[in-house]
Amino acid sequence: MTLRPARILGRTLVAVAALTSLPAFAQDDPEPTTITPSDRNKPELIGQGMYELDFVDKTLYDFTVWIADLKRMNFVIGDPKDLQGKKVTIISHKKVPVGAVFEAYLAALEVNGFSLSVSGTNAKIVKAGDASQYPIPVNKGGDIPYSDRIVTQLIPLENVSVGDVNNIITGMASPGAKVVAYNPANTVIITDVAHNLRKIYEVLSELDVAAPKSTLEIVPVNHADAAEIKQLIEELYGTAESAGTNNAATARNNRRNRRAPRNQEPQTEATTAGKAAKYIDKVLADERTNSLIVLANEQGHQTVRDLLEKLDVDSTGLNESRIYVVRLENAKADEVSSVLQELSNGGRGGGQTNNRNNAAANNRNNAANARNRNAAANAAATTDEEGSGAIAAFDSGMRIASDENTNSLVIIARPADYEVVKKVIDELDMERRQVFVDATILEIASEDTFQFGIAAHLPSQPNGNTTAFAGAQLESSSLGLTQDALSGLAVGVFGPLVSVPINTGLGVQNIDVPAFGIALNALRTNNNINIVSNPTLMTLDNEEATIIVGRKVPFPTQSTVNQLTGIPIQSFNRQDVAITLTVTPRINSSNQVTLEITVEVQELEEEITAGAGPTTSQRKVETVVLVGDNQTVVLGGLVTNTTTKAETKLPVLGDLPLVGVLFRGSRDRSRKSNLMVFLTPHIIDDPEDIVEVQRVKEAQRQEFLRRFYGRSRDEQLEELQRLMQFSINYVDEPSVWRGPTVILSDWDQESRPLSDETIRALEDAQRDAGELPAEPPVDDDPMGEPPPPVAIPVDDGGE
Repeated sequence: MTLRPARILGRTLVAVAALTSLPAFAQDDPEPTTITPSDRNKPELIGQGMYELDFVDKTLYDFTVWIADLKRMNFVIGDPKDLQGKKVTIISHKKVPVGAVFEAYLAALEVNGFSLSVSGTNAKIVKAGDASQYPIPVNKGGDIPYSDRIVTQLIPLENVSVGDVNNIITGMASPGAKVVAYNPANTVIITDVAHNLRKIYEVLSELDVAAPKSTLEIVPVNHADAAEIKQLIEELYGTAESAGTNNAATARNNRRNRRAPRNQEPQTEATTAGKAAKYIDKVLADERTNSLIVLANEQGHQTVRDLLEKLDVDSTGLNESRIYVVRLENAKADEVSSVLQELSNGGRGGGQTNNRNNAAANNRNNAANARNRNAAANAAATTDEEGSGAIAAFDSGMRIASDENTNSLVIIARPADYEVVKKVIDELDMERRQVFVDATILEIASEDTFQFGIAAHLPSQPNGNTTAFAGAQLESSSLGLTQDALSGLAVGVFGPLVSVPINTGLGVQNIDVPAFGIALNALRTNNNINIVSNPTLMTLDNEEATIIVGRKVPFPTQSTVNQLTGIPIQSFNRQDVAITLTVTPRINSSNQVTLEITVEVQELEEEITAGAGPTTSQRKVETVVLVGDNQTVVLGGLVTNTTTKAETKLPVLGDLPLVGVLFRGSRDRSRKSNLMVFLTPHIIDDPEDIVEVQRVKEAQRQEFLRRFYGRSRDEQLEELQRLMQFSINYVDEPSVWRGPTVILSDWDQESRPLSDETIRALEDAQRDAGELPAEPPVDDDPMGEPPPPVAIPVDDGGE
């Protein structure tokens, strides 16, 4: 063995193989080496003061030499190369005491796979895996030092078995640690680093706790079978087959059962709960009293009670049909009934098959079939998760009827099937939203008509029995004065009346006509029609609504003559001539409304003759549109331009120049019309929206009265034309719907400020609603500042 040179800190290396009980080394192994403290360190200074650690990339051997000087200890190592090949970096930012320095040294040894066996002032550096072969401290219980040295700890267990926790300790121990389980004393012996032993001891302290005390309780089973409940507990919590004593007891019970006579009363069966439920020790099923004998702690008893509360129920009426009456609040009973009947009739055959199978099972085993019915009922009740349960419910042969007087459904079904149907009814009987539809129908029509005609006739009497006439009856008549002949410009000459016999089919009657006559008629007619209709209606979501505004007009249908008096009798049929609006709204999740719309406008045109009846015009728009809440949609514009020219004349004579005008008539007609329809849906979500609709309509009514009531027709037409310049939906005021408030003076609709009349109408409406004082402020100075504007809520797009 070669000693260290004196220049290396003046330390001396001495072989002390004979002084220690080290294992024998092979001849090829290096000779053990001892590191002794240097004489230059004064012993009286050791252990005093604070020291600063500053080892950067130093060998573990150099660190050991420094510790030997500090602690005045002798360190024995097997091969110095083992320490010289290990690098250590330890830096302290402040000075630390000697104890902390030594703990840092032990940590450096552990990190590099070494341990320290201390005996007095001598320490032996060994590999961590061989540390248990050398003298190390032995502690018991929780007396574990706060260090990184290897110690042996004896930890006795009181409540758990060492075999149960052996795997836990082995998994937590260091790679070179030794773990021994001593079953007779129920003690675990661990040789490991002290700081790791403290962690293992803390875990064992949490596991080694006393289990709650078990008590015996007899639980009666009223409706279910006790043996089946016991078997269910076994399936839920496992069995104690791993325990030898329980297996032996079970085997003895089985042998006794086989030796027992057949007519002997049933024996009590026993089982032990598994590891997953150690709070239940044993469960006995007594078939004679149909009771459960449970040995468990309070938590286990509560678990058994909760299980019995759900399983020990009377299943006698679960498969019997009952009568249920469900009163609907929103939907119609007949509509819901038809939907449910369609679902029920869809699989009637399958339902009958299921019933036959259940009946057969009842004949084989009533108790088992009762459990099957309960399971089927529970499966059918979970319609949201399993569709098969819902199908089975509707295929079970239930009966559904509706009562319109009370708007109720009468259902005959089993309780489990009724629960499935009740969920469907609740979804169908939901409160639907409403839609308020504001429509504006505009039609402007213009018609010009020019009519000109000449009529003449001359009589001839060859003899006293016959009378002949010759003449031309074009656009007018020369046979008498009628209302049509006197309209416009009428000029003519008529002779004396002569009696002319006419065969009416009921006999010969004499009619007085002029002996001769000539009539000229000229008429120009100009008609201008402006129709402004603003129908509004409210309806439920996906519900059709119709509003009809108009009148009934008589139309001649048949003309007869009284056989006794000869007076003609005219029959009439009254028909609607009106504006009809039909709307079916559908609201989606994005607050958009799909409108199925039919708009029909009928108007009286003119009466052609007194007997022919009136003439009506009809314009109809039918479409489907998608529009957002509070948005206006234009359904369509129908523009027509009709020009009609008609000429009536006598052949040859009507074509003669100059004089031909006496033998022909003409009628020119020109008609132009324009129909526009605007619709604005408003979704009604709550009663506040209905109040808002009423307030807006009241403001519009007040505005209408202020503009048109008490004025002449010309003034009303002028005001109407001025209002037509503004938006159709808002007229000249903003729509007072949900949204923040704005100041009327700042509001400008298409660069047109609100009129004074509109502001006063809105102020009156707010005053009636209690939003403003009862009396408006009096302006004593008309030329002074105007009163502050009124704030009303308007829709700004939902922001």
